[in-house]
Amino acid sequence: MLSVYAILATLAVTFPGHFSAEIGSNCNLPFKPVPYGFFAPLIYGADEKFSEASTNESTLLEPQESVTLSCEPGYFKSYPKTRTLKAKCIGGEELQLEDGTKEQWSKNFACDLRPVEEVLTPNIPGCPPEAEGTEFGYINPFTKKSIIIGEACYNVTKGQIIFVHAKTHPGLKIEDQNYLQRGSHPESRNKLEFFKALRYDAIYDRFKNVFGPPEKVLRIIYRSLLTAQMLSLPQLHLVNRLTWNYAISHDDESLAGWTALRDGVEKFTAENAAADVWVGTSGVAKVVDVAGTAWDFYLQHPKFPVPKYHWIIVKVNNKATGFLFYNIPPFLNTRSYGNEEPKILEKICQRKCKEFSWLEGVEGIRCCSVEEMRQVIPEIPPISGVLGELPPKQEAPQGESMIS
Repeated sequence: MLSVYAILATLAVTFPGHFSAEIGSNCNLPFKPVPYGFFAPLIYGADEKFSEASTNESTLLEPQESVTLSCEPGYFKSYPKTRTLKAKCIGGEELQLEDGTKEQWSKNFACDLRPVEEVLTPNIPGCPPEAEGTEFGYINPFTKKSIIIGEACYNVTKGQIIFVHAKTHPGLKIEDQNYLQRGSHPESRNKLEFFKALRYDAIYDRFKNVFGPPEKVLRIIYRSLLTAQMLSLPQLHLVNRLTWNYAISHDDESLAGWTALRDGVEKFTAENAAADVWVGTSGVAKVVDVAGTAWDFYLQHPKFPVPKYHWIIVKVNNKATGFLFYNIPPFLNTRSYGNEEPKILEKICQRKCKEFSWLEGVEGIRCCSVEEMRQVIPEIPPISGVLGELPPKQEAPQGESMIS
């Protein structure tokens, strides 16, 4: 049965104007009320924990419910030098501040920086010396601590993510406030260069005389590798904006299997909040030019490779399973030029993915033990305490959480 909040969320998204006018007492605060330029603050309830009434698109508040809004480590754009605000739900997107002022969520509560931040971190286990390590998380405004929920290994020179490891419940570690507030951050130009390389006109100019018909190479897209829903915390959606968070493929159809796998992991972690999740890429896809020569496929050689594989590992307690997505679309028809899957896969990764109800209908995925995955994906970092594979049905573990 749908909860009241789920029903209200559906109404709010479907009929945003009518909903607030007719109901007028519940608040629906979208994470992205405008397409660009709005960094939503994190929302905490009276218990000083994340507001739990969240959909994948917004946070829902009861009438007159009091919350704390946090832009840590930054400030509110409309309230200079203010990192946190206390407010009360009036209705729709309207909130009332402590001084009685009533303001609209989308107009007055944007942060000047992301509340989800990343800092450069040396010596990430498994991250090679030529790559850049980062840790990411947020600052709890009540404890004034940096809650680190993940670590990433990114090759800046190649523009390729090697792996990411994330866990929200209970998180990877806790540091002092200054860790995220004053730590060194990755260069923002890394992501900007990636977006430039994705421009349609730039791709056309680079490939029009090399690979033949434009439609074969001009449908390049990307999706997030790691989502906040995979971490069971939709409020942390700004993890999508972090430097390394992109999965490149050839078109929507080619990436459909990956998107479905990611959606399945989101369903699984929603019931297993203490799960560890690793995601990454491996290898470089091949394309063949009009002369029949095979090339490593980079968006802007020698940077931003289109990976041969995207992969995910999910671990709960001492059980873990890997999921391997083959990122080569049939329309390129270049398997004989180096895109073919390694023969070892004929002997390993034979587990039937349909055993997992949350992967029902997902195509193009191989399910493997962690050690089997290492035979194909050498970039997988050390993962300790694995004593077996995830069972087809995993019960949600019980326990306390440091997340708030």
